[in-house]
Amino acid sequence: MVQLVGFGYRFNNRFADRFPTNLNKADVERMVQDAQRSASEDNRRQETIQARNEADQAIYQVEKSLRDLCEKVSAPDRAKLEAQMNTLKKTMLEEDAGRVRAQIAELQQAMMVLGQAMYSGAAAPGPADEPGRQGGNSHSKPRGEDVVEGEYSEI
Repeated sequence: MVQLVGFGYRFNNRFADRFPTNLNKADVERMVQDAQRSASEDNRRQETIQARNEADQAIYQVEKSLRDLCEKVSAPDRAKLEAQMNTLKKTMLEEDAGRVRAQIAELQQAMMVLGQAMYSGAAAPGPADEPGRQGGNSHSKPRGEDVVEGEYSEI
């Protein structure tokens, strides 16, 4: 007996009574056994496909980051990321999900190092933080000047 769930209600139905087939019981049993034997291969194949999808996403993220931050990324860092992307693309052609995921982790680690370097570089004082220049950090205190926040008068 097969229990079907749909549209918020439950009902039991016997498919054998409703949907007759031209297959005999021996054929059905053989097909079930074939499906059970190939289940491990199917699971391995599914893992490989999922790993490839994750790799595609990681490669897309890295390429997008490199496009967006093109002038901020140093040449050696760009070359390292591109080499790892090419290695990952070659690894994706293989049927080993473990190696693909290991390559993804290495690529993501390199992106994290790049991100940390970018943020630490952004925190370093630049030319806009020099005295007498406009811009810079808006939360910094003025240097030796009395700044008036606003003026008011009572009417």
